[in-house]
Amino acid sequence: MRWVIDFWVFFCTLTGLIPSHTIRLFLYRHFFRVRIGKDSSIHWLARFNLPSGVEIG
Repeated sequence: MRWVIDFWVFFCTLTGLIPSHTIRLFLYRHFFRVRIGKDSSIHWLARFNLPSGVEIG
């Protein structure tokens, strides 16, 4: 089960490398279930140790 969490965190870290803010927000909101406010942003290279349950903005 630990390898699933490790893969999840690894993929979330790779998402932070995407230069398009729109694509990053889409993946964080819909794939990783991070709650991000309408006027909030996540900068490039942001890292999460466990993205589910995070609420920003």
